[in-house]
Amino acid sequence: MTQRMLQRWNPFAPAAWEPLALLRRATADMERFFDDIPADLFPKHESQAMKELRWRPSVDVIEKAGMLTIRVDLPGITKEEVKVDVTGDAITVQGERKKEIEEDRDGQYRLERAYGSFFRTVPLPEGVKPEDVKATFMNGVLEVTAPLPAKTAVPASLQVPIQDAATDKKTKTAAA
Repeated sequence: MTQRMLQRWNPFAPAAWEPLALLRRATADMERFFDDIPADLFPKHESQAMKELRWRPSVDVIEKAGMLTIRVDLPGITKEEVKVDVTGDAITVQGERKKEIEEDRDGQYRLERAYGSFFRTVPLPEGVKPEDVKATFMNGVLEVTAPLPAKTAVPASLQVPIQDAATDKKTKTAAA
C-alpha cells in the first residue's frame, strides 16, 4: 500500500492529467482582461461617413426663471428635417441627417454620402403641460421651451417645540 503525502495546491501548476490547463487559464484571464476595457479606449479606424452615421447632437438642458429650455445643436440640418414630440413625461427630438460631399478635381470625381437618423429624449419634470411647449429653430440650433409648474414653498427647516412630559400629564389630569 502506497502512502500519499498532502501537497500544497498551486493554482498555476498544470495538473498531470491535463497538460494544457495553464494555457487555458491564461487564455481565460486575458479574455476577461480585454472584456473589461472600455471600447472607447481603442478607437477604430473608420471613414468619415461612418462617423456621420454615429452622430448624436449635443443637448443642453437649462432651468432658469421658471422656464425649462432645451437647446439641441443641429448643424447642417434644416427645420423640415427635425421633429419634436412631447409626451406627458418627456420631449423627444428626432430627425434624419443627410450629407453629400461631391468633388470634381483634376479629372477625378468623388461622391460621398452619409445618411443617419438621430433622436434625443429629455425627461420632463412633473406638472409640465405638453400644450405649453414651444420650439424655435435658428442657425442650426433648436430651442424648446416649457414653463415649469409653480413649486409649493417647503420650509428649509421647521423647529418642533418639545414639551415636558410631566407638565403635560398634570395639565391633562387637571382638565379631566
